[in-house]
Amino acid sequence: MSESGNNALARRPGWFLWLVAAFLTYHCAAMLHTLVPDWGLVERFRSDAASADQPLSSAELSAIAELNRKAAILPPVRPCDYAFVAYRILTGTRQDWQMFLAAPRDSNLEVVLEARDSNQQVHQLGSILPGFASTDNLADGRYYHFWARYELWNEMAYIQTYLENVGRLLKKSEDPFYKDVTLIYRKHIIQSPDEVARSGKISKVETREWWSPRDAWGD
Repeated sequence: MSESGNNALARRPGWFLWLVAAFLTYHCAAMLHTLVPDWGLVERFRSDAASADQPLSSAELSAIAELNRKAAILPPVRPCDYAFVAYRILTGTRQDWQMFLAAPRDSNLEVVLEARDSNQQVHQLGSILPGFASTDNLADGRYYHFWARYELWNEMAYIQTYLENVGRLLKKSEDPFYKDVTLIYRKHIIQSPDEVARSGKISKVETREWWSPRDAWGD
């Protein structure tokens, strides 16, 4: 065997080690890159910070809703993601959903519809249209999704449409004769550990009300 052949064989292990080192470096960079906050997480933090400052205008609420919508439907996107995303998909190390993004925030939700008749008597109706049905809000997840629309989308447009539909149904009643209706939204929000220790209560109740007189009801 010639001397040049011996030199070529001697160099092969060196190239192999360089390839292994390059692969391990790339793999470590891909794994460390997952520690960079993704686009959805950053936007969710921004929306949480914005929603903490009340009151908000309808334009600001719409902007927050758009951030939450994008954060919910888009997969994680990080700076320079294009350099690693194909490798993480191939190896199964990419997480496209965010199951443990945040701790639970809501503990309960109560939505009450109260209609007042001509004798000033208050009638409590179920809040689910079209038949004023009531539901077990702790057992039916649709209850939360149904009423979360007012928070995540255009609040006043949604509530106004809902109350107009309520009014149309109440107008059909002659006995009792309804004069107005009030939608009461009670949300039980889990407090921080410090607040729980200070107040002794796990959750606090935030209440919002919308009132609609008979004159505002559609035909």
